[in-house]
Amino acid sequence: MTVFKKISALILTTVLALSCSNLILLDNYEDVQPKDNLKLTVNGVVSDVETNQPISGIKITLEAFAENTPTLLPDAAKTVHTDENGVYTIEASGFSGTITCTLTAESPEDAAVKYETITNKVVVTWDGSSFDETSNTAYVNDCNFQMSRATL
Repeated sequence: MTVFKKISALILTTVLALSCSNLILLDNYEDVQPKDNLKLTVNGVVSDVETNQPISGIKITLEAFAENTPTLLPDAAKTVHTDENGVYTIEASGFSGTITCTLTAESPEDAAVKYETITNKVVVTWDGSSFDETSNTAYVNDCNFQMSRATL
C-alpha cells in the first residue's frame, strides 16, 4: 500500500469514527429530552400545632404553575380532604416541565373548629430519588401541616 493510500485510509477511518461518536452523542441527547404527561403524588399529615393530634376534614388544595410564571396550568388544581387520621394524598398529571406547586390547608366552611390557613410551596423538577421513571411520577412525601386554631 502506498503512503498516500495509507493516509487516505487513516483519514477515512477517523471521519467514520467521529461520525459514529456524533451519532452516539445525539442518541444520548435524545434520551434526556423533556417527558410529557408527568404525574405528581403528594402526601402528608395535618395536625394541631398545640396538641399534635391529627385533624380530619381539612381541605388540601394543590395548584401547579409552570416554572417562574403566575399562570395556573390546565387541570392542575386538585382538592382533597384529610381522613380521620389527618392523612391526605393528592394526585395530579399532565405536566411536562419543572413546576411550582402551592399546597393550601384550610378548614372547611362548616367545620366546628376553625384553623388558620397555611400554604406550602414545592418545586418539582422530575429527577432525583423521588421520581419513578417507570410510572413518570414524582412523589413528594411528608408534606405535613401543623395548624393553629383560628382566633375569632
